Amino acid sequence: LNNNFPENIEIMASLADYYSHKGEVEKAISLLNSNTKEDNSLILDLIKIKLELQKEGNDKTAKKLDKSINNLSKDTRYQFSNNSSVSDMMWLLEDIDDNEV
Repeated sequence: LNNNFPENIEIMASLADYYSHKGEVEKAISLLNSNTKEDNSLILDLIKIKLELQKEGNDKTAKKLDKSINNLSKDTRYQFSNNSSVSDMMWLLEDIDDNEV
């Protein structure tokens, strides 16, 4: 999949996470470092930090960061902000915020 869609952040993040869980941290880091897209993803940056923590043996902090990454990736606002096909709809979220106050 990554060969067919090398710029797809979700695929890259999932594949790096897969390698990480298999204990292939160096392979996961190499994959993320191969990202040539100019506008880096917050998720990919956080995953890189998590992998570096794992590489250094700081598994407790890496697991905490992994939980935060998972929560962020499920967050509707983050999904909207990172989807170019819905970027024109961002005003909807702003309108919701105004109505919730």
